[in-house]
Amino acid sequence: MKKEIFRLIVPIILFGGLLLLSCEKGPQSIDEWGDPDNPNEQQPEPKGESLKLTASILDYLSEARLSLEGNRFSWGEEEQFGLFERVGIRNTNTNISFSLLSGEGSASGEFEGFATLENPWSSQGRSLYFYYPYSTTARDYEGVTISLPQSQEQDPTSPLAHIAAHTSLVGKLELSSSQSNSNLSIDLASVFSILDIEVENGSEEPFALEGVVLRSGSGEKLFPIRVAYNLDEGNFTPTSTGKVGHVAIAVKGGERVELAPGESYTLSLMLFPVDLAAGTPLNFEIYTSVATVVKEVELEEALHYEANNIYLHSLKIEDEDIAFTGEVLPDDTNCHLINPPTVEGRSYTYQMPITRANIFWGTTDYGDQSNVIGPDTKWVANIIWKEMVIADMFDFTPRGSTGIGPDAMVEFKVDYQAEYPYGNALIGIRLADENFNPVGDYLWSWHIWLSDYAGQTHDLSVGSDTPQLIMDRNLGARSNIIGDPSTMGLLYQWGRKDPFVSGNYEYWLGGGSNTFMATTIEGTWTEKRADAPEGGTVEWAVGHPTSHVSTANNPNYSATNWLLQSSGNLWDANIKTIYDPCPKGYKLPSNGSAVSAFGALNEDNLLLYPAEEPRGRMVEPDIWFPTTGYLAGSNGTLNGVRSNSYITSVTRATSGSGDTQSQYVRCFRFQTTADFTGYYGDYQRATAMAARCIVWEADR
Repeated sequence: MKKEIFRLIVPIILFGGLLLLSCEKGPQSIDEWGDPDNPNEQQPEPKGESLKLTASILDYLSEARLSLEGNRFSWGEEEQFGLFERVGIRNTNTNISFSLLSGEGSASGEFEGFATLENPWSSQGRSLYFYYPYSTTARDYEGVTISLPQSQEQDPTSPLAHIAAHTSLVGKLELSSSQSNSNLSIDLASVFSILDIEVENGSEEPFALEGVVLRSGSGEKLFPIRVAYNLDEGNFTPTSTGKVGHVAIAVKGGERVELAPGESYTLSLMLFPVDLAAGTPLNFEIYTSVATVVKEVELEEALHYEANNIYLHSLKIEDEDIAFTGEVLPDDTNCHLINPPTVEGRSYTYQMPITRANIFWGTTDYGDQSNVIGPDTKWVANIIWKEMVIADMFDFTPRGSTGIGPDAMVEFKVDYQAEYPYGNALIGIRLADENFNPVGDYLWSWHIWLSDYAGQTHDLSVGSDTPQLIMDRNLGARSNIIGDPSTMGLLYQWGRKDPFVSGNYEYWLGGGSNTFMATTIEGTWTEKRADAPEGGTVEWAVGHPTSHVSTANNPNYSATNWLLQSSGNLWDANIKTIYDPCPKGYKLPSNGSAVSAFGALNEDNLLLYPAEEPRGRMVEPDIWFPTTGYLAGSNGTLNGVRSNSYITSVTRATSGSGDTQSQYVRCFRFQTTADFTGYYGDYQRATAMAARCIVWEADR
């Protein structure tokens, strides 16, 4: 990130206007003030002096600025000015609307209308205060509320339209009694200044400009967006909540402005006048299709953005600004374990290889060459679901969700969050058409596990010379806090790499209803089910990572397996397969009758916790197993969240023989009833269970 000196400040007269007043004593005839097409239409009887007004915005946008290029800005049929009057030293604070009667107006912006003053002319004279647009809630010319959007949008086809839509004009006119019958004029001026932000593509790569955020580098709230404006003194005071730490201008409607190398584009950001002291840190965050570029600006001297002026600042994006500087993740795992930032304001960026998709579709027994990503194949990624309190902390970078060829990578970022920094997400990729719209089912998907896990393990194995060092938490758990629902983690069908979520925290704690934990998934988890005839193949399961495949209607294994044809090698005891769901350096444990990752656990050391309303079992002082529940193999329903847990393994059943063994999985099971601790048992492979990974040195 480079620091820049804020030198190029070019003030230009922004826009002004002229209001012509023809003042006449006494009320006028109804015909004169009425609709010219309907002269007999009744109009309100004036209370005091009537003003016939002609409004003409002669120079709304200065010729010194960008040309209007044929775009006409015209007042609408219902447009109104606001008018306050003050007689002598007496404040009447009467908010009068000045209606424009000439329809949408002419190209010159001239309109006629009328207003009725509250008081007759007096020898004391009077002051007239005009403001635009009219507000029915304005009560005092010394404090008219004016607002400005914190986030603005600029239409590339009409780049000045947002200025016309959001501008506010003010003017003041002092009248003496001798002027009551004179033709008068008033200059109207904008209360805003404009910062033109010119972005130049100084790199060798084309990109699209999406928007710019101007942010206080210190976090201070520098920019007013809602003020009380004093029409008499020509100044304002921000309201109690009317200042913010950043303002933004984006290309309208999520569109982009394409910039070839050497091209530039200007975004016009409207601002209230603001004083910035010398040394004030400012950050320009430039959002493009390839990267978010942050330019730090250092003010050499104090700067005052004045109303009715334009200022220019030029920013150039170089090759070094858009070069990737984050971490490239390993290409041989389905789960990426990431420790989120712990420093306020920090953001980590990652690139994730997609080569696993081609390994599956191009080299395995389940492959399909039509799904192989070739050198010129376009693909698109999306976040299938997120399970995190602050969903915005995890997202793609501007260039991160599309690519061409198998060597392109998915790119995402993880932002700092103070209170809820952990959670899970699933990213999937699909083939894309020429416009990068997704085509077909998912080619592959990856689990992103945001956790503070740092390698903590327990050795609970027996019957082996080689310890099975097991993680101190379930796969996908937000924490390892004993007795906390954030330890539940995620659920897995045997042989599948993609996780399902468990129950919601409120229900686990004893309240609410038995529903799935909150995620960003479309629809509901209850809808994500399929029977084996439709989904009972490895290819279908890969293409539908959120769908639980039940045993229902399975002609071969109607009560046990989700697969139509049994396969014993999707998970393996001796190698880490392409379908293993554990992160780099870990794999799922084996769980035989003699050699077990959980063999040291028994009824003497596996204690209920908490004792009064147990939600799991623990081995003192710090080994914790929460009840996670499970998805029933027969129909995918969520059960046992407060009372049961099954921890899966790679091992087939020990009961039965041959093909019968292949329909069941050996698991470690426990409940929270006082007379039931835990045991190793055989259970349906279609059941989705919790998982704990063991250290696997061969994968490190």
